[in-house]
Amino acid sequence: MGGGRRNYLQSDLDEATDWMDFAACRTADPNLFFPEKEDDLSIVAKASVGYCADCPVREPCLEYALSQFVRGIWAGTNYRQRCHIRRKREKAAARQLNLGGSSSARADHGSVSAAAEAG
Repeated sequence: MGGGRRNYLQSDLDEATDWMDFAACRTADPNLFFPEKEDDLSIVAKASVGYCADCPVREPCLEYALSQFVRGIWAGTNYRQRCHIRRKREKAAARQLNLGGSSSARADHGSVSAAAEAG
């Protein structure tokens, strides 16, 4: 009986990460994206310029990293930068709720581009 539930969850995980097959970094050296000193912005810049800047799946990559609280360089951002993006989104959502924003305005707060958030 528990097997059906496991398959369902695995299916969700597969769908949630299908975008990875199209990532520009899929054949790159993983050490570039999981460095010892993740906060070294020169490492982030190297990954961003070499792979992330023009990657066709940068947005789902960022959303995955934000939702999973993963370490490493994802969508050209490091863990600390993603924490900043999360806080910024949470503050924007709280402002919308406090202002009595519409449900569509609250839903739209998550669609802001990574470049605008990181800046």
